[in-house]
Amino acid sequence: MLKQAGKQVTLVKLDGEDHWLSRSATRQRVLEEMETFLALHLQPTG
Repeated sequence: MLKQAGKQVTLVKLDGEDHWLSRSATRQRVLEEMETFLALHLQPTG
């Protein structure tokens, strides 16, 4: 749906992980991916 709307899409696969992100390495990866996303899409104010 997003691609059809012309939006950029990035899929991050977390092989072997559960819904609760039980492994610390996976939690770190999720936080890094979120940081990258926010840096790309949020504009600083001021």
